Amino acid sequence: MKKLFLLLPMILTLLACGPVIVQTQPTQDVSAIVSATLTAVAQNNQPAAMPVTSVPQGVEFGSIAGSLTFPSETLPVLRVVATKTDYSQTYYVDTLANQNTYQIDNLPAGSYTVVAYTFLADGKPSNTGGAYTQAVACGLSTNCTDHTLIPVTVTAGQIARGIDPGDWWTPQGALPQNLGADPFPYGTINGTLTFPAASLPAMRIAFYNQTDKNASNFVETGPGQSSFFINLPEGTYTIVAYSLGGNGFTYGVAGGYTNAVLCGLTADCTDHTLIPVTLKAGDTITVNPGDWYAPEGTFPPMPVQ
Repeated sequence: MKKLFLLLPMILTLLACGPVIVQTQPTQDVSAIVSATLTAVAQNNQPAAMPVTSVPQGVEFGSIAGSLTFPSETLPVLRVVATKTDYSQTYYVDTLANQNTYQIDNLPAGSYTVVAYTFLADGKPSNTGGAYTQAVACGLSTNCTDHTLIPVTVTAGQIARGIDPGDWWTPQGALPQNLGADPFPYGTINGTLTFPAASLPAMRIAFYNQTDKNASNFVETGPGQSSFFINLPEGTYTIVAYSLGGNGFTYGVAGGYTNAVLCGLTADCTDHTLIPVTLKAGDTITVNPGDWYAPEGTFPPMPVQ
C-alpha cells in the first residue's frame, strides 16, 4: 500500500499529459545514414548534362516574324524569304494554306528585306510576291504609292516582330528573285549610294532606256539607305540618282553614274558624261551613281510617278 501511495503522483502526472504513444522500430545504422546522405549530396551537386549546339564562331542569330495577308478570301501556301540587303545570303520558310503568321529563325545578325512569294500550280515557287515596304507602313491605302522595300535589322537573340509582307502591288521587277523560281527574263542593277553630306537623303534612282528614249524605270530609297537594286529587261541604260528632299536636303539634286565616277571623283575628273550600261538577262551589274558635281542641266530632269 505504501508503494502504491508513492506511485500515485506519477500516475496522475502521466494522465494529465494525455496518452503516451510509444513507437517501436528497428535501431538504425547511423554510419549507413551518413554514407547515404553524402552520396545523395554528391549526386545533386553534379552539373546537369547540357545539349551541345554547334554554332559557327563569331556568328550570332536572331529571328523575323510577322503576319501574312493576300488579296483574296483565302491565304495560299507562301514562301517567305528574307534576303540580306547586300544580296549575299537568302533564308526562307514555307507556310501552309491559310497560315496567317510566319517566323524565320537562325538569321545571322544584319539587315534584310522580306518578301512572301506564291507557288505555281506545278508546285514551283513563283516570282509573284507581297513585300514588306513603305506602303505597308503607310497602311496600304490608295495614297500609299511608295513601294520601297524596308530594311529590317536582325539583332542576335531577339525577334524582329511586326514585319508583315503585305504589299502585293509592287511594280514588276521591283522584288528580289524568289529562291527556287525560274530565272527572271531580267537582269539586275544594284549599287551603293553616296552623297556630299554627312548623311544620305531619300533618293529616286532612275534608269533611262537608251533604246526607247521615252522609257524609264526608277526605285526609291529611304533616308540613310545606302544601297539599291532593280530588275530590268535586257537593254542599255544610263543611271541617275536624285535627292527627294526633306530633313534639310534640297529636292532634285542629281548624281549620275559617269566617267567622273570611274575617274575617282577628284578635282581632275571633269568628264561628267553618263556611262551606258548594257544589261542582259541573268546578269548583275553594280554601279555607283555618285557624280554629284556635274554642271546643272547635265542630267535629265527627275522622272515623276
